[in-house]
Amino acid sequence: MNRRHLLVLPLAALALPAWASGQDLESVQRQALRERGVGPIVFPEGEPAIWKALLDPAARDQTVDGVIARPESVNPIAFAPVSESLWDRGQRARAAFWLYLFQARTQPWMQGGPISEMLMEDYFSALLGRPENYFAARRAWNQRAAGVINSWAMSDLDAVVALAGRVFSYESRIPLYPGRNTYVSQEVWDRTVLEKRAENVEGFRSAMAQLDRETFYAERRKLGKYVGPWQDAGPPLPDEWR
Repeated sequence: MNRRHLLVLPLAALALPAWASGQDLESVQRQALRERGVGPIVFPEGEPAIWKALLDPAARDQTVDGVIARPESVNPIAFAPVSESLWDRGQRARAAFWLYLFQARTQPWMQGGPISEMLMEDYFSALLGRPENYFAARRAWNQRAAGVINSWAMSDLDAVVALAGRVFSYESRIPLYPGRNTYVSQEVWDRTVLEKRAENVEGFRSAMAQLDRETFYAERRKLGKYVGPWQDAGPPLPDEWR
């Protein structure tokens, strides 16, 4: 399979039959998937209850602590509300850690075109008990959380580099979420996870190597932003987060 299409083949490759004429595109795609034997994406039995609590302000913080203890119990998109909860509790360094973990772990899930997105929407809607597009939710969470947390974290690039190193190390050793995008085989999914892991590390290192720190800090100062060691970082990261 062409590596550019690890998670989804072009629609033409589905060899749509005659019944496709006159039907809307989504119906055509769903029928084609059924004929290919592609089933729904399966999630752990207890995960919907975790999500219900994560999205409930009254129960969120207590639930977050459970997700931190067992990160494989939820789809990694849940690491975004984990990060938001930590930030709201004044644990800024820990919030940044889980934001970067969210960004790294969700990369494999964001691959593919409209058919992959459709599968993910069905899966995420079933998980949350309401219509929800996984791709759109991931982009929205990333934009909202990264905008606030990165603005704070980037006051000290050395601290960001050190934190990212711990995130990459931690991500590589904690258990994976048991589900996968069912449009591909387990073999292809496992390969995609490894490829995205390597790309995340190399992409970060390359970006930091090309960044002119003096210019970057000068631009921050022009915008009236603080430059220096992290302020109000909260408690240090636990030793096991590395």
